[in-house]
Amino acid sequence: MQIAELTERHAIEISRWRYEGEYAIYDEVPWEEMVRDGWALANPEKRRDEFLAFLNDDGVLVAYTRRNFKEHGIMLGIGANPEFLSMGYGSRAIGLATERI
Repeated sequence: MQIAELTERHAIEISRWRYEGEYAIYDEVPWEEMVRDGWALANPEKRRDEFLAFLNDDGVLVAYTRRNFKEHGIMLGIGANPEFLSMGYGSRAIGLATERI
């Protein structure tokens, strides 16, 4: 797995990820809504400073993380491509992201 900059193309792809069943609560809003409402994923500076993309060996986006620096620590969030759940990518992404903090 490789770490890459989270590009606008990746962010648009993330906005289209759809989860099944009870995990549908993790579905994002449409890209146009993210842009209109000023979401961090739609902000090039925040994408560069706070997000990391994780690609599999075929260059497919399998996960992303967001590092949000707080007064008393760092909040680390993760999103996983619904097509690649339960394959270990999330755990590996968290491990790699924490090494970069």
